[in-house]
Amino acid sequence: MKRAKARAGTSPNPSFAPLNGISYIAKIGVKKDKDGKYPDQNVLTHIVTPDEKEWQMVMSGQAPAPASAAPGAMPGPTLFAI
Repeated sequence: MKRAKARAGTSPNPSFAPLNGISYIAKIGVKKDKDGKYPDQNVLTHIVTPDEKEWQMVMSGQAPAPASAAPGAMPGPTLFAI
């Protein structure tokens, strides 16, 4: 709620305008708060480039299996095409 109010009177940074509409493939992870004070946060862990095997999988419509984690551990990154 506070973030939404803070952003209400702002406009997007014009230096990011050339990036609008760009698609990319990324690995996304979850950062857990060690103290339990804050909610989990999604984090961009890696941009997948065309020379990586995951690139071809995603581009051909195959979804790589998400990394599994032990109970209570931080889940591994998940691939997303954005």
